[in-house]
Amino acid sequence: MIEKPTRCGDALLTPARVMRPEDVTEAMAGRQRKGAGLEGWFLCGDVSAPMFAAMLKESASRDLNVAAFTGDKAGNYVVFTQQLGMFQHRFLLPLFEPPVPEFLASLRMAPMQVAMGDAGEETAAVSAAHLPWEMIAPVEKLVQSVSDVDREEVILGVSGIITKVCAIATVPALLGQPPVRDLSVSVMLPTHMLECVEASLREEGTLH
Repeated sequence: MIEKPTRCGDALLTPARVMRPEDVTEAMAGRQRKGAGLEGWFLCGDVSAPMFAAMLKESASRDLNVAAFTGDKAGNYVVFTQQLGMFQHRFLLPLFEPPVPEFLASLRMAPMQVAMGDAGEETAAVSAAHLPWEMIAPVEKLVQSVSDVDREEVILGVSGIITKVCAIATVPALLGQPPVRDLSVSVMLPTHMLECVEASLREEGTLH
């Protein structure tokens, strides 16, 4: 399990969660909140301290991008990327792990709401953005059930997908933005495979 910020490749690697508003309210109790109200689904993660500072200074919406990685029995994943100047953050979510499919379906009518922490510190910023459904629909078609994937293949493949997403070159700078110099990645791991996945990552030396 990724419990605290750590380095992986080019990125600051942190845990990601898909949460309902009541869960977010409990998790963020006592934190300072900035931005949208707590209604609907939320993506929760962390960014580097410099990116968090830039987010607080910048009131304009951040550029967003959606991409998917297909792995058949090793599992399909979606990557939500947001960029602010030279700072980029990526969410990596397994499309076979509840409640990710429900979260994606909610984006047909509701905004994508994001709660970002300050590299594990107590401050958090909340924002919302309406994504055109045509950005989400192709990804929703890649949703899998647990029976569609193979446990061993997921365990063998997840470290590779994390390593790939933690490389700056994997997702080019978003249109109109400068080259990425500071990358943060928040990963949601399949909960029933957490211990095996972490052991695999550490054996390969991916985490340090």
